[in-house]
Order: sequence, then C-alpha cells, then structure tokens
Amino acid sequence: METEASLILGIDLGTSSIKVALVTQGPNPHVETTLSRDTGLVSGHSLSNFKIFYLPNEHTQDVGKIFQCLHILLSTIPPRLMARVTAITVTGQMHGVMGWLGSDLAILEKSRTEKKKLDANVSGGGCGKLITWMDRRCSKEFLDSLPNPTRSEKPFTGFGCATILWHFKNQPEEFAVTPIDVEQERDIFEKAAVLRKTSVGSPTQRPTIIGNADDCKSFASQTKSRSISQSPLPSLFRPVQHTPWTCIGTVADFLVACLASLQRPIMSPQMAMSWGYFDMENNSWDFHALNASGFTLTHLLPEIVPCGTEVGKLAFDWEGVPAGAKVFVALGDLQCSVYPFLEHQRTLNGIGACNISTSAQIAFKLPAGVEINAPTSSHSSPTSTCNADSEGVFERLLTSKRISVWPFFHPNERIVVAASLNGGNVIERFIKMLRVWCRQLGCPAIETAQVNLFNGVGGGG
Repeated sequence: METEASLILGIDLGTSSIKVALVTQGPNPHVETTLSRDTGLVSGHSLSNFKIFYLPNEHTQDVGKIFQCLHILLSTIPPRLMARVTAITVTGQMHGVMGWLGSDLAILEKSRTEKKKLDANVSGGGCGKLITWMDRRCSKEFLDSLPNPTRSEKPFTGFGCATILWHFKNQPEEFAVTPIDVEQERDIFEKAAVLRKTSVGSPTQRPTIIGNADDCKSFASQTKSRSISQSPLPSLFRPVQHTPWTCIGTVADFLVACLASLQRPIMSPQMAMSWGYFDMENNSWDFHALNASGFTLTHLLPEIVPCGTEVGKLAFDWEGVPAGAKVFVALGDLQCSVYPFLEHQRTLNGIGACNISTSAQIAFKLPAGVEINAPTSSHSSPTSTCNADSEGVFERLLTSKRISVWPFFHPNERIVVAASLNGGNVIERFIKMLRVWCRQLGCPAIETAQVNLFNGVGGGG
C-alpha cells in the first residue's frame, strides 16, 4: 500500500477572519482541504463583539478568542489528515503588536498537556491583547517627535515600534523597559497575580494615562517612568494588570513561539519591516535611531531570521498534529497573498497584484538590477545609490511615502507596494448599512450567501 504524502498545515491569522489549509509536500503539491471562519463569530454575530475598545482611537483584539477560533477550525479537520502534518507555517496580519511572558507562562499548561490545544493565558496575566494595525493612538505630533531613522523607515500610527514607544511614554507598565531574567519574571508574575486578585472591583483597570496634549512634546525629553519590572513589587497606588511583557511580536509570531516553546520571539524580515525602524539592507533593527528615543528596545525586539527558516519543532501533540513537526518563522500576509501572482514574473515581466483583504494593496516585484535610494537614509553606499534611469516619478513617490519597498521571500528580492487603509472593511460597513436599510424599509434581510459573495470580492482577511 502506497504511503500517503506528508502535509503542510498553513495558518492565516487575519484581522477579520482565520483561514487554514492542508497542502501536500513534494514537487506537485495539491490542496487537501481549506477552511475559513469569521473571527467575530466566536463571541457573536458582529465583528464589533471581537474588538475591545478602552480608549479613544485604541483598537485591540482578544488573543484568547483568536486562538479559540483557530481551535474551532482545526477541530473540524479529520484526524487522519492532521496526523499526516509534518510542517506548520503561519502568516497573519502585519504591523500589530502584542506582549507576552516567556517561560511558558503565556499558555495555560493544562490545555496544552491534557486538551492538546493552545489556550492563551489572558486572564491569568500571561499574555496581553493584540494592538492591531488599526490603532490610532499615535498622533501626528507624537510621530513627528520620534527619532529620524538612519537606514530604515519611520513608522506610521499602528506600526509596532511606534506603538511600543507610545506605551513607554504613556503606559510604561505595559512593556518591560529593562531586561528581566527568568527568575525575576516568574517572581513578579506570581506577585502580580496576587495583587491583581485584590484589585478586582476597582473603579478603573487602566493605569494613569498622560493626556494627548503631552504628545506634542519632544519624545526624547520625556522622563522614563518606572515599571514594576524595576521594583520588588508592583505599585500599590493603581490597579495591577499584569507583569510588564518581556516578549513582543505579531500575533502570528506569538503562535509560532507557543507551538515551538520558544523562550524569545523570532521574526521574519517581512514582519519586521511592518513595524518600522527596520534596516532592510542589513536585515537588522535600526537601533541607532531607536536608542535616540531615550529608551532601550534591545531586550524586547525579536531576533530576525530569513523567511523560510525553521525556528523549532512542535513541542507537544497539538490538535491532532504529532509533536516534532517543523515550525517555520511567521510570514507577512501581504507577501503571502501576492506570492502566487508575482512569482510568474520570473518568466513573464510586468505583472502586478491587487490584494483586497480588510485593507488593500497593489504590489509588483522590483525588477532585478534596479537599485533604490532610501529617502530616510543618512548613509550612502553602492547598494543604496539609485540608478539614474530609475529616478523621476518612482523616487518622488518613494520620498512622499505614497509607495514603499518591502522584502519578499528570497534574499535581495523586493516588492513595491501602494497601500490603502480601505478594503474589505469598507465592504463590511456597506453590508451593515444595507442591512439597516432593509430592516427600516421592511425588505427581506440580506442572505448569508449574498454576504459571502461580498466577502469573496473583499477578501475577508
């Protein structure tokens, strides 16, 4: 009897939906099964039930519900297929950032050992909420006050590095401002758990926040606030939320870290570029610029490894997948979405791709031999000198930030991207408006099949 082919489990943790696929390995791969689920269905019929709004312009998502939605999807796949999985790849929404604790504190141990699933330890203070790319707390004045990059791009609001620096200034208890070793981390975690129980019922569960007017001040001149990582016990003058997060990454990076039991987060250049302050040519963080902020991020920012890197093995039997399966570094959802189309450019030039998910992007592969000049760079080198033939509209668009250059899958491969914040989110809002009109006019409600048709146009990512 012929042995069945091994399978690759692909996971996409999107902003509004989660998708999984099982694909055979080998020279002629084919898809065994695909599944998709709207994340809003975990806690209700509307996506608004999935979002948690605490402050004006704050946009977060519950990581526990994201993992629960993933579990629901995977539990519907026949066990005989899951048993054939020997590799796991993850992609997901870019730009966003979440924090968690190392030493396996971010996941409920009982769920992993007994239920063979991943339950995020959100209520226990092991991991935090996902601050998505739609977060708008970083005002223009705050962004203008951030240090100028040297060999990288300055982040926009909703980008990981900007979000982290905003928290260092306004909510310093969120992320660890100084390194914490494993023993200290667990000790503070246990003390914070006790104090968090005693603070239940407090009128507010948020630390004191600096007003928006202070955003206009020079960022580097802000005084560093002490976090509970710098004292034996958390402050008793405000409700205790959690131990300052010692690990950070995108939600896809978090899933990879949990599957492989990584003690420190690992990130691909695709995800790192989406955070800002990432030197694409040297494949490293722009620490020279980041240190000018007055804060040190060396202990927080993930290690960068090339796309396609195996970061570890599946540390336990999970959802029917045997332990030992290869786990690869998480990839950006934009690059994964346009990859099937832009790869044809190896044999056919002039191909562009338009991706419509929650947002939208148009991308094409930068032709080989075309060198670009990073507008924000203060250094000049042969690799950053623009070809004379490439100057003109392209360079002006780069300088104006209307387009940007992003890493692709292979070394030295780049794609040019023009991005829009509007995409499937506009289609979703349009559908809600139509439903309201139908209800007010006494017309039949829009059927689910019709909504799925709209989602097919909008990507539903």
